[in-house]
Amino acid sequence: LPGAIKSVAEGHWSRREFLSEELDGKTLGIIGYGRLGKIVSRYGQVFRMNVLVADKSIPVTTEPGVCGVATDELLSKADIVVLLISWSEENAGFMNGARFDLMKSGSWFINTSRGELVDEAALVANLVSGKLRGAALDVLDQDSAWSGRVSGSEEAVRAGEGEALRQGRVRLHGRRRTRRRPVRRPRGRDRRRLQRAERLDDRALHR
Repeated sequence: LPGAIKSVAEGHWSRREFLSEELDGKTLGIIGYGRLGKIVSRYGQVFRMNVLVADKSIPVTTEPGVCGVATDELLSKADIVVLLISWSEENAGFMNGARFDLMKSGSWFINTSRGELVDEAALVANLVSGKLRGAALDVLDQDSAWSGRVSGSEEAVRAGEGEALRQGRVRLHGRRRTRRRPVRRPRGRDRRRLQRAERLDDRALHR
């Protein structure tokens, strides 16, 4: 997406260079099959994805369209890996270098659970090398005291493309709060028309 935006801003219209991939037929791997894992599974099935789940508390699932497997098998087969396990001392650094090494070349990684579950240096290394095509995160390690930089790397990562930017820095920006625009209230004749319409609606409801 950043590359497509830059291309259009420069006056180009090269659609073929930025075609996306279809989810149909891809394999979605969900690590942690709780409430959120089940919701993500249904999303994947809607897009006709093959859904693999790994959860130590649910070794086998009988749900249609879902196949329970070991974590290592899931990582080696999934085109998109979604991490949804809960935080515990045991799970700290769950996605480490060894587990990223198991992932398919060109796959995607998504973490919406806790930042402390991911070895960020290993994640960045796999993005910069091009093994991972992209990553989507809405949590970071110790994000409550985050300085704005992913520790252990000075390489920049282009969102969704898994390659270094020319500036040579890594910067992952948090969610920006958007300021709500004040609601414009009708005045004068428009206000009287609105009030009349509301009175007519009230009368119709109470008939």
